[in-house]
Amino acid sequence: MTRQIDRRNPLAHAEHADAAEIRPEDQFGDWVRQSVGFVAALLAAVPLLTAFIGVVPPPKYSDLPLDKALPIFITCLSGLVFLSLFWAREQLGTIKAAVSGVLLCFVGVTLLIFALVVSPGGLAVFCYMGGYLLALGGAAAALMSGFVRTRERLDTLAKFIAKLTPEQWSSLTRYARTLVSVREHIEAIDIHPASRKALRRSADNLINEHAKMLVKLEAGTLEIRGPVMDDIFQYFLESVQQSFRAISRDDLAYWTSPDCARYLDANRRLIDEGRAVERIFLLRQNEGLSPVEIDAMARQISLGVRVRIAYLEVCTRLVEDGGDLDFGIFDDFAVSFWRVASDRVFRITTSPADCTFHGQLFAKVSGSCVLVPDKTAGDKKLFESVDELQRWASAHAAHQSAVARTAERAA
Repeated sequence: MTRQIDRRNPLAHAEHADAAEIRPEDQFGDWVRQSVGFVAALLAAVPLLTAFIGVVPPPKYSDLPLDKALPIFITCLSGLVFLSLFWAREQLGTIKAAVSGVLLCFVGVTLLIFALVVSPGGLAVFCYMGGYLLALGGAAAALMSGFVRTRERLDTLAKFIAKLTPEQWSSLTRYARTLVSVREHIEAIDIHPASRKALRRSADNLINEHAKMLVKLEAGTLEIRGPVMDDIFQYFLESVQQSFRAISRDDLAYWTSPDCARYLDANRRLIDEGRAVERIFLLRQNEGLSPVEIDAMARQISLGVRVRIAYLEVCTRLVEDGGDLDFGIFDDFAVSFWRVASDRVFRITTSPADCTFHGQLFAKVSGSCVLVPDKTAGDKKLFESVDELQRWASAHAAHQSAVARTAERAA
């Protein structure tokens, strides 16, 4: 009867490919997995068996009857050592653990030989006990290392493979190849040993950083940097049905740079689709604005963005942490944050509590926005034309001049 292979299942392909030639280490791993109790009992029973057949008889110590009690005691300890190593086997899945196990086994056998040739007494008893524990513990460590590195890793991976989509499987295989390739290439390149050590640590750090990002994603929070942040922002923006509201804290340098082009294009597309985009610019009350900065805000008004202006010094009183005053709200299902350090870091949370809190905070800041000069109808805090912005900019510049003159007279 011909076995049918499920070609949609990557694991089926792997099993089919290995069917023609099963590796000895996989056979060994299968045997250990299926017979772990037998293996533990066999290793632990070695002291009893060797004592029974007289290969390594228990040493004598004074008049104590150690010939039966000592092998039983060592057998119990050896069983506990094996079980402890089996529980911690994931930490033993390295070449170093296997090599260490072989060395311990060698030292243990040496002590057992020494226990046979040394005169009966306390030293012989110590070498007998230590020799068996080191020899059997080392053998168990080497056994667990081989088991974890072969069969158990495949078994663990198999649990996830059935749940992966084809796209996830493709990503997983690429990631696995990259992990292996990075380490191999670092070891292969002709560089100074200090550089190689630093690269190894850097690779581990980057891998851990990506793992932390995925753990946060599992909890509904994204934290990313680089050009991909624009793509992620777009994914969330496409789900907006009503409005995207944002507060930009003292960040006009970004809005005057080419970096904001993709971001503004995404805003424009949302407006063209009939959704609202509203942005509050938080500015410092006692700092002047350059024509370029005013033009940056005017450009957003021309795009159809609902622009408001508030003073940072006023709004920082609304929150305990002023860092909360730079975020965007996607309807009521997600909140995004920009953090500026050495570069811009983009973070999104889908926590309902965060959405509610920042929605209320946006409303508070809206209430603290400046009035549009000479506006008598409609929303008096909403800049609906470039002319309205220019009038405010003139008034703001006049205020700055007055402040400067007052400071000069005081000086």
